[in-house]
Amino acid sequence: MLKKLTLLLLFFPVITINAQFKSIQYNYEKNWLGENQPLPAESQWMLNGMLPAGIDMVELVLYGSADFDKKSLFAANYRKPADYQEQSFSIPVNYVLRGNNQYTLRINYFRPASREEVNLLGIMIREAIDAYLNMSVVSGRNSVSLAKHPRLMRQELDQIVSKGLELYRNKIGVEFPGFSDLVYNKLERINDLSLRRARFNILSKEGEDDMALRVAFFQQNLEDLQQMCAHEVNQFLGFDLLVLADSRVLPDYPSEPTRNTLPINFGFGGIYNKGGFSDISYDSAPYAGISFPLGNPALAGKFRSNSSISAGLFLTNFDFGDGREITGPLIGRPIYVAYGYKTAYFLRFNAGMAILQEEKNNNSSSNIFVKPFVGLSLELNLWLGLSR
Repeated sequence: MLKKLTLLLLFFPVITINAQFKSIQYNYEKNWLGENQPLPAESQWMLNGMLPAGIDMVELVLYGSADFDKKSLFAANYRKPADYQEQSFSIPVNYVLRGNNQYTLRINYFRPASREEVNLLGIMIREAIDAYLNMSVVSGRNSVSLAKHPRLMRQELDQIVSKGLELYRNKIGVEFPGFSDLVYNKLERINDLSLRRARFNILSKEGEDDMALRVAFFQQNLEDLQQMCAHEVNQFLGFDLLVLADSRVLPDYPSEPTRNTLPINFGFGGIYNKGGFSDISYDSAPYAGISFPLGNPALAGKFRSNSSISAGLFLTNFDFGDGREITGPLIGRPIYVAYGYKTAYFLRFNAGMAILQEEKNNNSSSNIFVKPFVGLSLELNLWLGLSR
């Protein structure tokens, strides 16, 4: 019996974690989810599907709309392990979706790239880098300068490589790290290069034209930079690459409808009037109100989701001990506005101000004033919706 209990305790966390993910089955042939079921809202979920023959990686990219020019909300992938025979995939989605919304899903399938495809990719990237450097490195009569700052040029060189790799993924999940500091230092040296010392930096023959030497010296430094960039690109392309084989899109797909609730508060609070510890003047009364949460528990952090702006009224009027009845404006009862924080599952602490009113003896006018208040209330969620 003890052994069974121990096993149950060991597996309980695993069961709890798995239960947090709702499962959605993707049909590759029909390009739909399950039986057109909506996306899970306000919870983590798992995208499952069949792995087509020859596919080694499946990538899910989630967008807030069908506009792919906008930044994606979430991306994750499944990579097929070596010698794995199971023809299925599962992608955990740790991005929590809002209810009653629409999202666009792009599901990309990658197969191993052939050696010819990788070689052609390398040629295209190197040609693009060479063309960029030829336009960006400018030589004058006595010096060489860069069209842009070396730091910006390195960033743009990184972008050229990333653009060329858009349809490719690395099999082990490594992304191109960007060009090294060696390339950056070379760019800086070229930016400060003096062509006047060309005769002392390259092999030359006696009587050789000085301008020809300067051109050769400039060309040598430019080619050194191009070869350095090509070497770092070739190093990355030496890893096993996958190339995009198919891409499926589910535009404007709906998420689950979620319930709209209105928190109702019933509590007891006190209002401070004046005085110190020895002669304090205060009164207390039951109150009822509503809370407007500052965050959704499934989408926001703990502090924000437990916080609220609360408002309501006291169910009785106040008397601070001087025989005068203190009411409130508009409805004849004191009203309050407060910050609320849920301290337990159904308890909410409120602290704010009460808006009070005192009638004058001649009844010609009244005095409206504000006093601090604190209270503790029970909170019930009232579901707002129509039955179907």
